[in-house]
Amino acid sequence: MTTSRAKLHGRKDWLLFNGDSEDFSFWQEKFEAAMETIGMRLVLLGKVKTPVKPDDSETDQVVIDKYDKDLLLFEANAMTVWSELVQCLDKKSVMLVRRECRGDGTKAYKMLCDHYRSTEKPRVMTLMSKLTS
Repeated sequence: MTTSRAKLHGRKDWLLFNGDSEDFSFWQEKFEAAMETIGMRLVLLGKVKTPVKPDDSETDQVVIDKYDKDLLLFEANAMTVWSELVQCLDKKSVMLVRRECRGDGTKAYKMLCDHYRSTEKPRVMTLMSKLTS
C-alpha cells in the first residue's frame, strides 16, 4: 500500500481543469502524471483495495492492529487524492462529485472519467459520420 503523504506544492495553474469536455482527456493525462509524482496514482486509479476486515473469530491482536493501521492509511490516501483532485477542478466538476464522493478521490475520479467520456463518444461518432459521408 502507498505510504506517501506528499503533496503537490505551489500553484497548480498548469493542472487546472477548465470544465470543457474536449480538454478532459489531456487534463486526465497530466493529473495522473502529477499523482504519480507524489505516489498516489495507484490510489487514484483504484488499484489499492480497501483492507479486508478480519473475521469476528480472529482474536490475534497483531492481526487486528494491522487491519486498523492499514484502514487508516487507506482512508488517509483516499483523502489525499480527494484533496489534490478538488484543487484542480472547476466549480461544475466539483459540484458533480462532491455529494457522492466527498473524501474519496478514487470514486470522484472514476465518476469524472465516466461523465466526461460519455460526452466524448457522441462527438467522435458525429465527426466520423461527417468524414465518411
